[in-house]
Formats: sequence, C-alpha cells, structure tokens
Amino acid sequence: MGLSREKAIKKILDNINKSEATLIQMDTSGYPEPEKFSFQGGYNNKKYTPDAVVYYDNELNLFAIESSTSKKHLAEALHKWILFSTLTKKKNGTFYLVVEKEKMEAFQKIISSKQIAAEILEV
Repeated sequence: MGLSREKAIKKILDNINKSEATLIQMDTSGYPEPEKFSFQGGYNNKKYTPDAVVYYDNELNLFAIESSTSKKHLAEALHKWILFSTLTKKKNGTFYLVVEKEKMEAFQKIISSKQIAAEILEV
C-alpha cells in the first residue's frame, strides 16, 4: 500500500503547535520551502532537506517522512537522520520520523540500534 504523503503531511500538521511556532517550512503548498542542512566541514558536504522544519522561540523540530527500510535506502537515510538528530538536540528540539503504522516497529529497531534520538509518528 505504501505511505500516503498527504496523510503524512496531515500527521505533521497535527503535531505542530502552530500558535507558538515562529516559522513553519514544509514541502507542501502554502508554506515556504524547507531549509537544507548539512554537516559543517569535512569531505562530504551533502545537503539534506527535511519534509518539515518548525521553529519556535528556543526550539527547532525537524520531520522526515520515510517509507522504506531497504538496505539501499537505509545507508543514505541514516546519514540524514544522524544530522537531523544532532541539529535538533543542539536547538532543544525533536527529530520526528513519520512512518506508516505497519513499519513502525522496524524503524524503531533501526533508530534504537543506531542510537539516533528520534521520535516516531505513525500514520
């Protein structure tokens, strides 16, 4: 069946405290395009774009919609998740993985085994 992008976006919007957010960037119409992030320095300056970036006065929350746990997809995704997790920790925020309910356990095992600070939002 696969993860519906529309349902994932709705889940993100339901999770955001819009009244306290100072800026919401989303990969959907009606919102500014999300900021791209990268590790500073080093040989790999690849930029990653979250599906949603939410700024509060003293907090940054990032959201990534993920549908696959395949090995081919996972290597790239782990690099992105580590970056997003690190950024949100520094900014007193939370990194959220938005996944379909049927794959929630698989994603939970991955982030636990890799010690990635992320919360899972199931759709």
